[in-house]
Amino acid sequence: MKLGIIRCANKEATCGAISCLQAVKDRTGDLTGVKKVTLFGVLTCGGCPGKKIAIRARRMIQDEGVDKVCLADCISNQTDNCPWNNNILDSVESAIGKKRLIYLDRSKEEI
Repeated sequence: MKLGIIRCANKEATCGAISCLQAVKDRTGDLTGVKKVTLFGVLTCGGCPGKKIAIRARRMIQDEGVDKVCLADCISNQTDNCPWNNNILDSVESAIGKKRLIYLDRSKEEI
């Protein structure tokens, strides 16, 4: 599986995406049971209110051949205080389809 991760632009300066990368390595959440993962890259949402997220997700799929796009916990987990997470989810699902969207930690998914 070729995977792309999208994370919060506002948290980029304070978060090195270490927990997301570790989750890919450990195959947690929707990656449980997946034998091979090739990480395409880690991009940001483009800033509030996720203004570039749908375009970036669509380009990962169409232009780069990514199989699945992951929304990092900083976007998908409401305890990380992304006030736009519901809008972002709707936007990404509309752009790439729900089947192409995954989460690294299903226990934190509260969208």
